Amino acid sequence: CPSAKCVNNGTLILKSCTCRCPAMFTGIFCETGMENLNDSGVQRVFYSLIITEIKSTQWPEGTYALHSSMFGCPESSEFGWSTGYINLTLFDNSRNFIWNDDDPYTFEPHILGPYTEHAMQMNFCVMESNVTVFDDDSRVNRTWPTGNYCIYRTGVKCPVGFDEGSLTIRGYNYSLGGKLPYIKLDSTSDFALVYCCREDGNVNQSVHLPSEFPFILYLGPSSIKCQEIDKMDWKLDEFYLPYDNSSMMDGLLPNFQSPPMHTSHIGLPLCYYQPRGKRECMYTTDNGASYNGHLNISKYRKPCDLWTDVNLDLATSTRWVGEFENNFCRKTRWEPPGCYFNNKRANCNIPVCEKDNLKVFGKKRSYNAAQQNAGSPPSNALDGLTSVGTSYVSERPSSKPWFLLNLEEYIEVHAIVLYRQKVWFPVNNRYIGTYVSKHRWDFLTYGAYRCDDNRNPWKHKIFRFQCKRPIIGQYVSVKNFDFTEPDRKHGYFHYLEIDEIQVVGRPRMCGRRLGLITGDVYDYQIESSSLKDNDHQFAFGRLFRPENGWCARSTDNTPWFMVDLLVPLKVQGVELQGIKDGQNVKLINSFNILYGIDRNNLAIYQDPMGTMKVFKTDPSIGVSIQQFILTKEIYSRYIKVVPLEYTDACLKLEIIGCPKQARRDLWCRNYKYDLGFEVLPYHAFWMEEDHDAIRMIKTDVDIQQCIGHCQNITCLSFSFDYHERYCVLHMGHKYTRQFQKWWVNKVDVSNIYYQRLCFKEFLEVNECGSKIFLKDVNTTTIVSPSFPLNYGQGINCVWSIQSEMYVEIEIVYIKLQEKILVNDLQK
Repeated sequence: CPSAKCVNNGTLILKSCTCRCPAMFTGIFCETGMENLNDSGVQRVFYSLIITEIKSTQWPEGTYALHSSMFGCPESSEFGWSTGYINLTLFDNSRNFIWNDDDPYTFEPHILGPYTEHAMQMNFCVMESNVTVFDDDSRVNRTWPTGNYCIYRTGVKCPVGFDEGSLTIRGYNYSLGGKLPYIKLDSTSDFALVYCCREDGNVNQSVHLPSEFPFILYLGPSSIKCQEIDKMDWKLDEFYLPYDNSSMMDGLLPNFQSPPMHTSHIGLPLCYYQPRGKRECMYTTDNGASYNGHLNISKYRKPCDLWTDVNLDLATSTRWVGEFENNFCRKTRWEPPGCYFNNKRANCNIPVCEKDNLKVFGKKRSYNAAQQNAGSPPSNALDGLTSVGTSYVSERPSSKPWFLLNLEEYIEVHAIVLYRQKVWFPVNNRYIGTYVSKHRWDFLTYGAYRCDDNRNPWKHKIFRFQCKRPIIGQYVSVKNFDFTEPDRKHGYFHYLEIDEIQVVGRPRMCGRRLGLITGDVYDYQIESSSLKDNDHQFAFGRLFRPENGWCARSTDNTPWFMVDLLVPLKVQGVELQGIKDGQNVKLINSFNILYGIDRNNLAIYQDPMGTMKVFKTDPSIGVSIQQFILTKEIYSRYIKVVPLEYTDACLKLEIIGCPKQARRDLWCRNYKYDLGFEVLPYHAFWMEEDHDAIRMIKTDVDIQQCIGHCQNITCLSFSFDYHERYCVLHMGHKYTRQFQKWWVNKVDVSNIYYQRLCFKEFLEVNECGSKIFLKDVNTTTIVSPSFPLNYGQGINCVWSIQSEMYVEIEIVYIKLQEKILVNDLQK
């Protein structure tokens, strides 16, 4: 387990390459700990290097679940929350789903999807905390307040004060994943949601629940409005499911019969709660343009005038909807945020938000976008230039034009910054939504997490959308929800214009492709149950390979395709691609994933726990990449794809996860880890005349005897012939140029080539560029990505160095080969 390093006195478990942790520590490598600080039960969560105090949840104790808003769960996973989902798909002849806003042009949900007319995903936030504390760090027995509202049941019974009810849903195909509330599964198309409801309080009497982050409750059993909650505003969203049999309701339930009702549908009445409090600091990135706090006193300590009383159209026109509220300080044009007193403008003293050591991402990354206007391509938004050249401008009419940025790895996104050049009609970004997700197209169907509230950038040329909390994802998208003229010519009046889009955040060193595309995963790390022919070998099963991929033999009844990552890594998903065969595409229809440390004892990936996960491909998208993100990441050396349904068992594969650098010692002279032999079927060495045949050729031996002979003379490689029962030992390896002509592939099926696997160390992957802050006499060293190994093609790395004094830089100059021809390589 060379990549596993236990911290905090953890003990390595060789069977799983994870760590057995001492009391009060947890995590794969015991990197997280819980320490009791005093008798009152207050806990501090800390990491092996940096100690960070994390408060226990402020939510009521016990086990229960809430519906997820588009911002996610009320608190992050460190506070005890887990996520799960039910994906509902209607049969082809069913009626459509309907939502409370029948106008698709202005529809803006607060409920996390994705959802379409024939499919809908219900997302859950599950709490399993036993103890909660107040901010004064005293142990409490926090209970749910009286009122008129509902939640989901999770444990063996509802929390104290709630009564149980169930709603049976019939006639859907469904799939489950993650951590779920209590659900009754009756058949392949029937299940029941179990609710916990109460009606022991006045819905108009405001009650106390945490008010720092959006969340969702169900409408109460006997109310047509949502329960009032301190410091929160609410909005009722309803989704209508095709439903015919009201007798399938049992017990105390949310008020499903609340108006308006659609015939033969049942409405799920969800109360979305939004904090009234705002961020009371400004960012210098946009000179305070995005500030929307509640300060209403000028720097001269004068009360601000109402914006409706100011001789400007800022508050009265729908063009500036949602930004110039009451008499709060706001940025108008070039000046920092201010307000008016007796119609005279004055700045406001707004504190600057604390600076974080964050990086900027986006430049030269890949993208998708709505149709462009002539001469304004989407690439302009990622060229690294602001106020220079042309912007990206969408074509019109276009309802809700959008721009999607692919960060090509997982980034902890803190903010999205838009730069613009044209801010006058008709190039107006009137109402912008910002999203982050791990799946490319989730934002189109409201399945992506929302970063910030939908905001009106007005005429600001720089606007920062600050996420309510950091979101980890690969795809960042912006969408223009303009509805200033909702009754006519949808999408006609305004363009979406972006001069530059920048993502502010931290790299997670995860969500990366692990190397089947780039060749960092070598042929010897790939194997399969069989192959169709020499044109469909296991080594061809790599994503993006322009020619044939891997196909199993037609008589292979149990096909599989496996990758050995050499050391256990965190794996977060896989990508599959079909093989073009004339007008057809060969691709498996469904598959399992097996994983583990021991190749002879692999486990089937389960989601939810206890249920074998069956991954299904979409045959309608041809050879396009299909991505499958695991709900819960796994720690594994082997990833094995087992086709379940197929006409031809064919695929091209890539694995997504957290890579490590492996420094291999090809000559096995100064190594730390000996991983045995790499194995390449259908490969062999052909000997030259001057080879030491007596010493290096062994006849009438099996494979174990051949391995023994190699170890006795410390050879580096050998080839073995199963039919003839002989092996040829070799002191060199196939990566040495003078020996390359000896090594051949596509030989008889009985030939296998073995080469020793020796490694010096396994390292974290170096970043491509960073911001470096030097203080006093600190020093730092900059190395290229993957140093001392090779780095990939087409990358552009920038290191920004800042210091409180002068900086001394020592540069090591290396002349690089700019171009090399095939003929030169052959010579």
